[in-house]
Amino acid sequence: MRPLAIFVLLLVLSLNATFASNPARAQKIQAPEVNKTIVSDGMILLNGRPFPMVLDAGTDCFTPQDYDIVMGSKDAYGANTWWLQFTMRAMTSQTEGDFTGLERGLDFFEKTGMKVNLYLRAEYRDVPDWFFEKYHDYRMLDPAGKPVGSQICLQHEGFRRLVDQYLRRAVRTARAKPSLLMYSIYDEFCIRGWGCFCPRCVEKYRVYLRSQYGSLQKLNEAWKSGYRSWDEIDAPRTQSFDPNYGDWQRYRLKVLHDFGLLYYRAVKEEDPDHLVWIDINMDLYGYTWQRLCVWWKLTAIFDAFNLGPDSIADGGAVRTAMNRAVRDHYAKGATWHLGISGADFTGRPEMYSLLFESNHGGVVWWYSFWDTLRWEQAWGVGSETETTLQANWFSARELNHLVQYLDDLYTDTRPARGKVAVFVSGLTDMMRSLTAHQTLQTEDALNMGGLCQILRDLNITYE
Repeated sequence: MRPLAIFVLLLVLSLNATFASNPARAQKIQAPEVNKTIVSDGMILLNGRPFPMVLDAGTDCFTPQDYDIVMGSKDAYGANTWWLQFTMRAMTSQTEGDFTGLERGLDFFEKTGMKVNLYLRAEYRDVPDWFFEKYHDYRMLDPAGKPVGSQICLQHEGFRRLVDQYLRRAVRTARAKPSLLMYSIYDEFCIRGWGCFCPRCVEKYRVYLRSQYGSLQKLNEAWKSGYRSWDEIDAPRTQSFDPNYGDWQRYRLKVLHDFGLLYYRAVKEEDPDHLVWIDINMDLYGYTWQRLCVWWKLTAIFDAFNLGPDSIADGGAVRTAMNRAVRDHYAKGATWHLGISGADFTGRPEMYSLLFESNHGGVVWWYSFWDTLRWEQAWGVGSETETTLQANWFSARELNHLVQYLDDLYTDTRPARGKVAVFVSGLTDMMRSLTAHQTLQTEDALNMGGLCQILRDLNITYE
């Protein structure tokens, strides 16, 4: 044999002898299991299996004092997911931050057996103090040039860099944690007011118009105007049927879309194995067009979304169409959120069938639910609903039944139209999910208009 072949043979024999004398070294070290979540036919799948998420967002922050609450909600009604919030204030500079608190929180939930829907808070309200010292041109301005509350311009370069770097570093911390289920990237995603009228945004509007029309001559022909320079064009300061206002609306929607894509790309590029969920306000009337909450134009920025708060009980038809469309037309997932007052709760034995027949993917409960759970009798009171407190007790009991029903549903793989999740987090509504046909019979012009708008835009066949 050649010397090289003899050397290789002796090396192999030596390694085999070493591992034979020490079997522990021969065993492959198993990395901790990393979850993978996807949406399939509107259903959330965790590691390939349906996951009926019962999500609790009973607190607006996370502290060690919440631990007993977490375990209490898990034991009381089977909550299996917690809306853990971690804010961008953890960033100590444009590119660095302290994520030890996030790591501790995720490790804690692994011990409890709860999954985490991780809300990566990177909004205007989550900006660290040093940002305001470094920048002075960050404010979102209204048509009169005045600040829109505390809002930050969505196209401010420093803000966008901060958001991107925060998200990437937070995801790198969280992505391998066994407790992680999915990410939440925004609460009530929209543009406040009629857009930003700062010099930066107005100039970018002119750039947008150039890309759409190609030349000033073509713009003048379309607008029936006589501009001699792009710099003469200003963003419309009042609502009108003027072509300038129509293009401004489309430009605003592009700004919102690109801003959402900033979040989605940062998260998915760092972690393609977990879903990205977003909350979008879905009051489909004047509020929608003011804040551009048109989700069917924003489907590129989420895997699943929450049909954000609507105080109109008869909105069931609109939300039914939305859920059907987001699943069938876009292969995304959707959940349902509707706020009502405690006095509206009544006995509804048909609740389950209405929920699923209406194609609602889930229900959101928000914050004040803890006012109910802190009472000892929250799970054992009769069905009387004469008082607000008794109504709260009754709704809590019904929620417990629904969770048990969902567990049976997924265990037995019974067919159901609403398949995504149940969100639980405060006193909202799970008993108002009217079918589309029932709501249409109310002849509410606003709801009819909202439903027809979606049917036109998405070409949904009404059943």
